[in-house]
Amino acid sequence: MIKIQSKVKNETQCIHRRKRFMWITDNRKKKEEDIYHEINTGWNQRSSGMGKSRYQTAGVRCGSSIEEYVELCRILNTLDIDGVELNLSCPNVKAGCMAFGNTYEGVKQVTTEVRKVLDKPLIVKLTPNVTDIASIAKAVEDAGADGVSLINTLLGMKIDINKRKPVLANNTGGLSGPAIKPVAVRMVYQVAQAVNIPILGMGGIINGDDAVEFMLAGAKAISIGAGNFIDPYTSVNTVK
Repeated sequence: MIKIQSKVKNETQCIHRRKRFMWITDNRKKKEEDIYHEINTGWNQRSSGMGKSRYQTAGVRCGSSIEEYVELCRILNTLDIDGVELNLSCPNVKAGCMAFGNTYEGVKQVTTEVRKVLDKPLIVKLTPNVTDIASIAKAVEDAGADGVSLINTLLGMKIDINKRKPVLANNTGGLSGPAIKPVAVRMVYQVAQAVNIPILGMGGIINGDDAVEFMLAGAKAISIGAGNFIDPYTSVNTVK
């Protein structure tokens, strides 16, 4: 049996959730009770009318310091969610995420501090933009996380030849989709040889054959992201 975790129910919800977390980290002067109310209200609004989903997992996508990751996870720990995915691998921001996610010491430090305030299951999402993915995954396990997810996007770049400058405002950004699948499968396989915690595999999955390939590489579950934007029924068709 293939277990599918769809990362995005719909584009609107995905964007709304990302903005919600950005609001938290960009408003450091807000009182804790105001931040809690904002998260809880937003979560309930998204859940109402849709029926309670089987799994509710909050993804922490941003943070320019360890303190911000800890603050957000401490608040999330009080909410009615099943777990947290801690993203230490986003290449689309100028500060945070990859600053912590590309060394054993950095990953272990962030995960250790978050683990102290989070009682819920913790999955840490890894960047593929490192020389030794297995050692980074080992840092997650050593810090007490419950699982690891990989891979996030590969660092890429596109230049407008007419304007003679990068297309993206940040110059570089994340490459996702089917093109990265061979790299993702290889890294899942390497991590599976190095850790004993469950692996959530992702990176270019668009059908059932792709899902099985990740399972054979060592993933205990898979996640579909970019495929849902190509075809909203990708997750359903993958299960079939």
